[in-house]
Amino acid sequence: MNARWRRAIDFFVSRYLTVDARSLGWFRICFGLHLIVNLYDRTQGPDGLAFYTNEGVMPNHYALFAPAGDKLWSLMLAFSTPAEVQIAFFLIFIVYVFYVLGYRTKLFQILVVICLLSLDNRNLHLQNGGIVVTNVVAIWTALLPLGARFSLDHLRRSLRARVETSPAELNDRAAMVVSPPNFARLAFFGMVVNFACIYFFNFAHKHGVTWHDGSAFHWVLWQNRIATIWAAWLRMHEPSWVSPVATWATLVLEMGLPVWLLIPISPKWPRRIAMLSVFMLHAAISLFMTLGPFSYSMMAFALLLLGPDDWAFIARVFSSKRRLLVAYDAASAIHHRLARVVARLDARRALEFADVRDADNIALAADMPEQREPFEVWRRSAASATGAEERPGVTRLTGSEGAAAVVALLPLSALYAWLLRTPPLSQWVDRLLRTPDPHRGALDEAYVETPATQFKQRVLRAMGEILAAGFLLTVVTQIAVDNWAIPDRYRVKRRPELQRQLVEYLRVPQGWSMFSPDAPKEDGTITIDAVLSDGTHIDPRKQRPPDFEPALHGPWFDDQQWCDWDLRMRFDGNRHLHPHFRDYIARLDKFRSWKQRATIVYFDVYWVNNAAPPPGSTLPYNITKQLLFSGGIHP
Repeated sequence: MNARWRRAIDFFVSRYLTVDARSLGWFRICFGLHLIVNLYDRTQGPDGLAFYTNEGVMPNHYALFAPAGDKLWSLMLAFSTPAEVQIAFFLIFIVYVFYVLGYRTKLFQILVVICLLSLDNRNLHLQNGGIVVTNVVAIWTALLPLGARFSLDHLRRSLRARVETSPAELNDRAAMVVSPPNFARLAFFGMVVNFACIYFFNFAHKHGVTWHDGSAFHWVLWQNRIATIWAAWLRMHEPSWVSPVATWATLVLEMGLPVWLLIPISPKWPRRIAMLSVFMLHAAISLFMTLGPFSYSMMAFALLLLGPDDWAFIARVFSSKRRLLVAYDAASAIHHRLARVVARLDARRALEFADVRDADNIALAADMPEQREPFEVWRRSAASATGAEERPGVTRLTGSEGAAAVVALLPLSALYAWLLRTPPLSQWVDRLLRTPDPHRGALDEAYVETPATQFKQRVLRAMGEILAAGFLLTVVTQIAVDNWAIPDRYRVKRRPELQRQLVEYLRVPQGWSMFSPDAPKEDGTITIDAVLSDGTHIDPRKQRPPDFEPALHGPWFDDQQWCDWDLRMRFDGNRHLHPHFRDYIARLDKFRSWKQRATIVYFDVYWVNNAAPPPGSTLPYNITKQLLFSGGIHP
């Protein structure tokens, strides 16, 4: 292979396949926390019962009898009652927690995909673009080494691969990093291509009048189903220039992102511009619209674009201005093992370690007190803390106070550092750090990977690259099937059955056309008029009088699941869902959340539609209602 081809290959690998190990770890943490919040969103209030149990709008037996899509499968279909579903949600929460912590990361990456698809398939009528994007992110990143950094897995590997025998060795933090600085993976390239296509086709499909004349943002502000409190305020005080600027800025960002993601130049600045564009676009979307997990999954993807220079800048900005000298009994196995763990968690390089018995190695040894402790923490301070010995400009902390000072400099310490100052944990820490260790000198031995382990890792990586190549080919083919911006003569008409089934099983359709070709100019919601046993009329879902002019009292602040469900109930193709929706409404007075003294006797369910006010107006009009179905015993 000549030098030109070698340079071309090296550039392609560096530009398109390479991702920083720290970016992988940071993405895992943020995406995992996002999944936890999304799990809460799915289950908050009445949603868990309404959408995931047999007492809700979609019993599991009917979901199997009349599946909303091909190749429907879900572990959630095995759980029927509210108590069973709560157990399922708790197990999913545990999976997400281990994913965030990076424990046996590859296993929990796969389990995260299974959990997401199980939640999605349990009630496929709730699926939207945000859920699909979340599926796409989870599946692509399941093929990436997300446990490479900032994980329990990396901590365990580091502790096994390098066994420090003295406090001085703990001050060499760079040697504790046992993962490569970056990884070249086809899955990362496939993910970048996939997201470039998401932005491109969302832009290409926006060719309607509202996008050309700059009014699209105005119309979106009046979608009461998804509008936030900020949208409610802005639309009542909207200057004439706001909608054109926001509309055309959206087009510019969506048009530019595929360029910045794929332009064949050095990745440093294109990736930075792409990150900035993603956060600008989706921060604005999430500020004014409730679109489920969509914006947050897109921003999580952008974190993978952080490069070495970005991490160097972050290290400079967040480096600790305070430094502590941690002096401990190096002959104590317990103390030394704790110090080895803490040194690896000290991301801000704020700690320096020394042997408490070796005063020459302690920079603050002048006027050292005669009574020494097995564990001491020294810091420069103007005033001493509780339980500290004060000398001019220097504070000595011992026991739980010293441990709390050390932990306070570790990542996210505000969440747990206070526990070390709280009895009885503080008392237990005092005993641990001040009691002589009966196993003095019993230190660990370094672990060396066997050839069999190395061979296994090479095989698993090769399998991952093969899976990534197959999934990339499937995604590209599906993009050519689903997007009508592609001229008909170029769209894929035939494809292998395996690819079609893969898309169905993994729920990753690739048609991207949000608010396309025009922004919606109409809106609507479901209003239920129920007659109670005492003769009063109430909307039993909201437990207030039925509102037949909801457009005048928006936004409605319904969560994303009810928005999607209500919208689908108006269509004739979903009339077969009305009986179970009717049964759910009839049961509302049996649930613990029911606050009325009277019970439901009869109810009518209406779709209430309205036209959004045109630019320059703030009054919705043409409010109409359509009876969908009735239930109960007519009085």
